[in-house]
Amino acid sequence: MMKKVLGITLVTTLFTMLCLFLGFALAAGTETTESEVPSVEDNYESAVELIKTKDYEGGLEMLLAIVEEDAENADIHSLIGFSSRKSGDLEQAYKYYASALELEPLHVGANEYLGELYVQVGDMDKANEQLEILAGICETSQAKENPPKVRHSGYSYGKTDNKEWGILGCVEHDTLTEIIAEAEAEIKAAAEKTE
Repeated sequence: MMKKVLGITLVTTLFTMLCLFLGFALAAGTETTESEVPSVEDNYESAVELIKTKDYEGGLEMLLAIVEEDAENADIHSLIGFSSRKSGDLEQAYKYYASALELEPLHVGANEYLGELYVQVGDMDKANEQLEILAGICETSQAKENPPKVRHSGYSYGKTDNKEWGILGCVEHDTLTEIIAEAEAEIKAAAEKTE
């Protein structure tokens, strides 16, 4: 009888040890490593992909989460402003464009988007001021000696561009010029209709 009890105890103990070993082995296999955790840059790129498909709210949600991890990145602030504006939250858009430009005054994307915001709210004077700021940035960036590092529309996380281009090659300047011209033409046409 004693042998039977010892045998059952031994089998139970071995079974328990086997279960514990398998449990630890399975737990170790599901452990998340640092390489599996998406980086801020990976999350930023995912947000950009959502924004490119016009899922501004989805992109905005991701950007608001990652700005907490990288609060000093003007690209993130600019794209939060862009997504906010496209989602209809103009107050938040202005706040984030302003913070992007506080971090990087030469951020051409944030300068262009802020100009687009001014067009959207009908403040053509401010929109034209942003256009002049962009013209200055674009002209300065083609300087042969010590051109400033400028950022474009915010789709390339943390990358600067030192290309030699002038106003005609500054896409953001050209885009804002077209948007302002279209808005001014609409304003003029509306004024003519009321006369």
